[in-house]
Amino acid sequence: MTQLLVWFALAAAVEAPITEVTVYSDRARVVRTVTLATSGAQLIELPTLPQAVDPKSVRVEATGAEVKRIDLTRLEDDALPSDEAKKLIVALQQNGDEGAKVSGEANALNQHSLKRNELVAKAQLMGATQTRFGWKVVAQLAGGAPTLKMTYFVERARWYPLYDLALNSDTGKVTVAFSGMVSQESGEDWSDAALTLSTAVPATATTLPRLLTWKIGEKERFIPTPTPVRDAVRPPPSVPPLPVPARDEDLLRGKLRAIASGRGPSGSVGPGASTGSGTRIDFDDRTIEGDLAEPEEPMPAPQPQRPRPSAPPPPPASMRAPSARDEGRMDAPSAGLESEEVSIATSGKRGFFSSKESAPAPTFGFSLAPPPGARAPSYAADLPAAAAGGYDLAYLSLQRETVQSGKGARKVALFTEAWPVTVERKLFPALFPEAFLVAELKNPSPQPLPAGSANLYVGDDPAGTARLKLVSPGEAFTLPLGIDRALKPVRNVKVFQSQQGVINKDEISEYAVTIELANPYRSPVAVRLIDQLPVTTQKDVEIKLLDHKPLAIQDQRTGALEWRLTIPAAQKMVVAFKYSVKRPKGWLLQQSEVNP
Repeated sequence: MTQLLVWFALAAAVEAPITEVTVYSDRARVVRTVTLATSGAQLIELPTLPQAVDPKSVRVEATGAEVKRIDLTRLEDDALPSDEAKKLIVALQQNGDEGAKVSGEANALNQHSLKRNELVAKAQLMGATQTRFGWKVVAQLAGGAPTLKMTYFVERARWYPLYDLALNSDTGKVTVAFSGMVSQESGEDWSDAALTLSTAVPATATTLPRLLTWKIGEKERFIPTPTPVRDAVRPPPSVPPLPVPARDEDLLRGKLRAIASGRGPSGSVGPGASTGSGTRIDFDDRTIEGDLAEPEEPMPAPQPQRPRPSAPPPPPASMRAPSARDEGRMDAPSAGLESEEVSIATSGKRGFFSSKESAPAPTFGFSLAPPPGARAPSYAADLPAAAAGGYDLAYLSLQRETVQSGKGARKVALFTEAWPVTVERKLFPALFPEAFLVAELKNPSPQPLPAGSANLYVGDDPAGTARLKLVSPGEAFTLPLGIDRALKPVRNVKVFQSQQGVINKDEISEYAVTIELANPYRSPVAVRLIDQLPVTTQKDVEIKLLDHKPLAIQDQRTGALEWRLTIPAAQKMVVAFKYSVKRPKGWLLQQSEVNP
């Protein structure tokens, strides 16, 4: 220990800025780099790491030298000055005595209140400071002037995929800007670092599964059962740990919080004096008694103990274990299963029968089950580890970025590309008076794109948001780009009534529908027009499509009519169709919504 302290005293502190950061879904891998000007045997103290660091992940590598030893020490950050805190407590209590004396003088009472508010503000600031810790790293080197690289993992870091898709109607392409929203609360800022955003899940498994031997015996009705792995379960400690005694610093914090919140005493107190509430502070003898710590929660009243249920009756003969006389019988137990259950996974032995009222036994891991570290963790659907569909993807930032700790998310640009796109307008004239702009495109990049939120634009105008699914290389997908208000269909309907028959007359209604489309653009526009015929299940009602120009694609099940048209630049096109509805005379037509 003495030698270690001497090493720390002789270690030369160096600045090793953060140069690279790889951000995962729930953590980050940080790299610090420094080039030393000295050579030979030396001790180097690297920057102190925050408490969010996993100490087992700290590694130090040297180029041009050899790393002999690495010492990692936990450092306490005593943010509370004890002497100043004790003086502040005494000043607050003396201020309370002065307030009682000047209660009848308005000016003096006002000055007293201002002074007390100032002291309470200091107490709140000092009492709210939490004790933190960090990690001190000292490396022992031998050799030439090296370049050191320190790598470690930190928690409380994450990123989310984000897309910005802008349609350029003149070029017929979509500009795809892929970026990541990065945020972290690791306790240190990543300043001017090269970021890599990864969808991978860092491996956490350290124990391999073991296959144990199953020995087949000669006993009848044998069922192979996996044997529990003994070292897969850690038994609870037999003796509870001893309570950690409270430090003077913790007691002072409790006292400051109590006074700042108005729960502490306001009487006079000094070194060796006694307060009105029974509190005693003796700073010379380092004795702190009374209500310096925060009041503990009252213990609940003891509850009356319920009588334990009596032992269950012995199982019927049909459920007892087979004896030597029953070994030749092959019939299985069939009675009494409603009140008893079999417990195998919760027992360290072979299967046994137990009452439902018995206390649950601990669950053991079996030899065929993977160890706890090998089970993949679960992530939210919007995190890249889940949005990538199992692909391990990595994206480098276009430039060096700065992400501060606890300062919110930072948008990090990853790539921007222009993809060819097929744009068309979908129109539903009977339902909506405007056109919907839809883009169909393929992923030309050689790697998949994770799912994520997308901001949609038509030119420079925002068109809304969408949620992209995982897109594989070469996969086609469709994007809704909002409403095209420049292309408006005009739908007109004319109805002609007639009758047919001599004795049993039928009524016939003919509907002539025309739809006019005008293209206001200087280039041709691809349009998909969708309308509909009524459908019925009544045998006495007959519906016929009499005419349709141009020819439409008809869906007999839903009655949908679809036209795929290309309207020339600055021209108009008319779509028309006619249908009839025949029904017995006097029948009233009623429209109802039916799901296809």
